[in-house]
Amino acid sequence: MQLLNILQNTDLSTESIIYNGGAYILMLVIFIECGLIFGLFLPGDALLLLAGVSLPKLAMCGLNMHLIILLTALSAFLGNLTGYYIGYYSKRFYKPKRLNSFLSTKLQQAHHILKNNSLQGLIISRFFPYLRTIVPILSGIVKLDFKLFFIGSAVGAFIWVYFFMYLGLISNQFILKHFQINLYDHKGLITLIITIIASLSLFNRLRKQKIIG
Repeated sequence: MQLLNILQNTDLSTESIIYNGGAYILMLVIFIECGLIFGLFLPGDALLLLAGVSLPKLAMCGLNMHLIILLTALSAFLGNLTGYYIGYYSKRFYKPKRLNSFLSTKLQQAHHILKNNSLQGLIISRFFPYLRTIVPILSGIVKLDFKLFFIGSAVGAFIWVYFFMYLGLISNQFILKHFQINLYDHKGLITLIITIIASLSLFNRLRKQKIIG
């Protein structure tokens, strides 16, 4: 009975979670996806959209939503720098022939981006899942000019984060104004739909690459 009362009195709303550390989790996930290889399948775009939808509620909790966006963008940029140095210092462990076909394909795409138009490629690759994780690491492996990488990653990080978070914010405001539907009230359903779509897409990609049966 006491446990039930505790659960009933616990605020598990999105704004409460973020107020009590969720903002740090958001920044950590974005950091990992943008620089560490095991962040390859994290849903950064969807996460930023949902965070954007929640921004007005965060402001009501006393959080500065513009500061959250800024720090999230900075996390993406720092993730890129981390990925670059990981690639730079682990080149001797880089064995393309040992990679499965899925990763080999993504690495070929990353090579193409860096070879043909490095600065624009660094910025544009930010908007493609997998590539925003692989490109920073590969940039370090091929020792891409650090100044070029620094500028491209910084610009790409801020454009990517600001675009998706403000897209979530503005979309919610538009739908609320014209259809009287607050997406924040349906964030659970939205999260479920995005998770299902992302999972099916990932399963299909892995199946095509014969990583799973």
